[in-house]
Amino acid sequence: MNGIARILRLDAALELVFAAGCLAAAVAVPAAALPVWFGPPVLVALAVLLVAAGALLGRLARNPTVPTLRAVALGNAVTAAGTMAIALFAPDAGGGLRIGLAGCALIIAGLAVAQLRITRRPAARKLSAEISDELS
Repeated sequence: MNGIARILRLDAALELVFAAGCLAAAVAVPAAALPVWFGPPVLVALAVLLVAAGALLGRLARNPTVPTLRAVALGNAVTAAGTMAIALFAPDAGGGLRIGLAGCALIIAGLAVAQLRITRRPAARKLSAEISDELS
């Protein structure tokens, strides 16, 4: 398995871990402890979205390409920035929620950086060129 497929699978697994965290929070955290905009229904919907993203990433890992990984890395970078913005500026968010969101944002940002670094490796560029040649 090449590095691109491996990191796409890691990303898929991370999406599932985040989904499990959302479901656990939806069940275990009292609704009154969460802001209205981040209550249990939102957490469940987010978990469903994360599971779908994980499934898509697992599918993309079957036919890994450098452009796909770049697009995923860009998506992760945007997600990390948005999550950090929510952690910093969201109204009515308690300290625990802010810390949790900031931690998730840092994990996602680290993953995006790792994905971009893989796309810059000579072996990844060679693989991308070979795939482009085959498709031409």
